[in-house]
Amino acid sequence: MAMKEGSVVCHHPELGLIGGVISSPTTTQFRNLLYATIPKRWEHSELVTDLSQYCEPGQPYDATAWGPLSPQQDASIDFDFGLIGKQLPVDRELVCDEHKCLNLVISKPTGDLKGLPVLVFIHGGGFFLGGNSWPQYDLRKLVELSIAKEKPIIAVGVNYRLGLLGFLASGDLSEPQIAGNYGLFDQANAFKWVKRNIQGFGGDPLSVTVMGESAGSISTLLHVLRQEPSFQRAMAMSGDPRLRPPQPLAKNEVLYHSLLDELALKHFPTRERVAALREIDWRRLVASPLTLRSLPTINSDIRGFEETIEGVGKQLRSSLSCFKTLVIGDCLHDVSVFMSAYVNDAALG
Repeated sequence: MAMKEGSVVCHHPELGLIGGVISSPTTTQFRNLLYATIPKRWEHSELVTDLSQYCEPGQPYDATAWGPLSPQQDASIDFDFGLIGKQLPVDRELVCDEHKCLNLVISKPTGDLKGLPVLVFIHGGGFFLGGNSWPQYDLRKLVELSIAKEKPIIAVGVNYRLGLLGFLASGDLSEPQIAGNYGLFDQANAFKWVKRNIQGFGGDPLSVTVMGESAGSISTLLHVLRQEPSFQRAMAMSGDPRLRPPQPLAKNEVLYHSLLDELALKHFPTRERVAALREIDWRRLVASPLTLRSLPTINSDIRGFEETIEGVGKQLRSSLSCFKTLVIGDCLHDVSVFMSAYVNDAALG
């Protein structure tokens, strides 16, 4: 790899040479860091422990360019701009790749600082859109703020599988006790990757906070409930699992069979229809209205949630022995995304 102007090389003790980019006067980013591979559609991802296979012998791994997004509809980012009420400049190419989307972006202070606290961010998007290369999720700005406050951190943005590719569940696809939740399993692999490797970037693996917003907040709390051991603190912003709750497998089976109907695969024998589903272009899957209904599944790893806030609180308290801190809250303009639906509603006077 020919190093580009403005690039830097990290001599990582485990991963080898990694080429990053100076992203601002005070920050460096390492983009498109593959943390897991996808062996096959609707199979659990596998942790990446060696980056050398993805670069030329003796050359640094190229972490200067933004990585692919999880497959989603083309206009997803414009939809999100509508929700946040601001059109941001997009100065990077946004592409989707089903099998290369499991990548991280590490934003850190430039220099050789060691033992910095680490923030891992899980983006929102209803489990069907979003990505770490979207400008609204560029964590460089948060790192710059931490430097200005003289409390520098390292921030990590995570991509994970979305929509039907990340959450379709059926006994046809896997054993019932592990059905679905491929996107959540991706997130867990990202946490493992960070814990194994963040020290080589200047972070403290024993001071990792996972923070999520909306669907990312739901994900964060689901990982707290399963007592994920790879982080010590969690922050959940604007979303508890009652917002888009994990579904019983029987309910997600209904969605699966609706997809078979939509794709005219209902009457195929099980093995043949699964094979056909795995061969269908991902663009057909993300274009399906059913992708908006893709939700986590209750199984041996992901628990169902109580219907009341009090019930959720009891569940969370039973899991807190593994964590130092849990912060739950909302964001200032949450409900404003629904305002246009009500402002002109004559029935509301």
